[in-house]
Amino acid sequence: MKARLLNDLGICYVAVGEFGTAKECYQRSLDLCYDTNDGGAIAAMGNLANLCLRHGKPHDAIDLLDKVLTLSKEKVNERRVADALNSLGAAYKDLGDYPRSIEYHEQSRSLHNRLGDHRGEAAALVNLGVSHRKSGDPRRAIEYYQQALPIVRTVHDERGEGDALWNMSLALYELGSIEDAIDCARSALTIRERLEDPRRAKVQERLKVWEAKSA
Repeated sequence: MKARLLNDLGICYVAVGEFGTAKECYQRSLDLCYDTNDGGAIAAMGNLANLCLRHGKPHDAIDLLDKVLTLSKEKVNERRVADALNSLGAAYKDLGDYPRSIEYHEQSRSLHNRLGDHRGEAAALVNLGVSHRKSGDPRRAIEYYQQALPIVRTVHDERGEGDALWNMSLALYELGSIEDAIDCARSALTIRERLEDPRRAKVQERLKVWEAKSA
């Protein structure tokens, strides 16, 4: 129970941008689990992997996620498998391997859909959009964001809605639709400010640049 609580506490610290403290919580949670096949240990490894992604360490993330994927399959925990596949897709995106990234995100989306996990499905759709945009196909990216938006709104996932809108604004800007990009970014900023999301500063900075160009 203590390991589980530490893991949940780490998630809370991530939400407020205190990543160093979150890492300490995840590591303490993992240390308390003597058996790495334990569900708590698997969750902690997955969360540590996501922190590696945030700090530009995709290779470290992949090492952890490969373990998570193997152990989750052994325990027949399909939801954790789906989450690990989505994170692996993000790691390979960071390495510039977009075909492999898209493949993992597609597997994750399909599995989340089959499990009825709509938040997970929407997250995979947003990541699919990011990988397609990064690979030079912003139009295809927008299609995925448009699929994700009604899902996150139906399940009242504001953080997911903010992510979809922000990433859509980037794709629209790349296509030259500056006013539409600004509208999407403003909507994303409203959500991130309401949630006190630490990533709101990035949106604010980009909006200033875009608004100056469109003035």
